[in-house]
This record gives sequence, structure tokens and C-alpha cells, in this order.
Amino acid sequence: MIKLQIRHEHIRPFPKILRENIFSIIDYKIKGSSILDIFAGSGVCCIESLHKGARKASMIEINKDIAKKLYNTAHKKKVINYIKIYSGNVSKMIVKLHDLGNYYDIIFVDPPYNIRLKREFWKRLNTILCRDYTIIYRSNVYDRPSETGEVVIKRDGFFHIYRE
Repeated sequence: MIKLQIRHEHIRPFPKILRENIFSIIDYKIKGSSILDIFAGSGVCCIESLHKGARKASMIEINKDIAKKLYNTAHKKKVINYIKIYSGNVSKMIVKLHDLGNYYDIIFVDPPYNIRLKREFWKRLNTILCRDYTIIYRSNVYDRPSETGEVVIKRDGFFHIYRE
């Protein structure tokens, strides 16, 4: 497991035990995949995915200071050539990714606790999904974006894994 040292008051730690559980579930899918981490925070999910064989990764971080730290971390971890970091409004960045022709196999969605994702977010996200996608969604409330999906882990909020 990768250990990162990005510290910021707006980053909610992603506990190691939960990461281990999630990666054990999706491990078979990572090699050669494209990864997107929305509300990237520490960026650990993207960086760990690249170390496990993902082909490329993108991160969207709403906080510009954190995005700068993500760039420095990606450089230190020697994955800067395989990763793109976007900063700004998440919905606008998803539209930009679509316009650039980017599609993703695995998407991590880990919004801050004070943000509740609306239906429009999920519709936009649908435009950048590969055919055989997996979404890992972490929230502090049980608000599944669709009727399909499975609660995988219940600790420090809810985790949902959606697969097509």
C-alpha cells in the first residue's frame, strides 16, 4: 500500500484498511485500465492504481492548493508521465474530459462530507464511462445514485461499488 504525506485541512483521510478492501475487490481490473479520481484529495487511489498497473490516471481536485500538492506528489512518486491533474468545478471538468475524448474504466468518487452529489453529476459522469466500468463511491450518507449497486463496506461512511 502506498503511503502519501499530503496534509491539508480539507483532505479527509482515506483509511488504509478501507483502501486495502477496495483494491482487493477491483484488483483484477486495474492492470491496463484508465482511472479517474474525483475529489482527489491525497491522490492515493490514482497513484496506487498506477503502481498496480493502470495505464493512465486523471484526478479532479476542486482546491487549487491541493491540486498543486498532487502534482508535486505525482512527480515524487514517478508517475507524473501517466497522470493528468485538473483543478476546478467538478461538473465542468467532467464535461472537459468528455470533450477531450477521455473515458474511464474505474472511477473513484469521494466528495467532502458537506457535498451531496445531485442527479446532474451522475448524468455527466455517465458520459465518460467505458463500457465495462466500475465506480467506487464514498459518502457519509446512504444515497445511492441508482437502484443497482452494492454496499461493500460500512465504516467511516458508506462505500458503494457499481459495475456495468
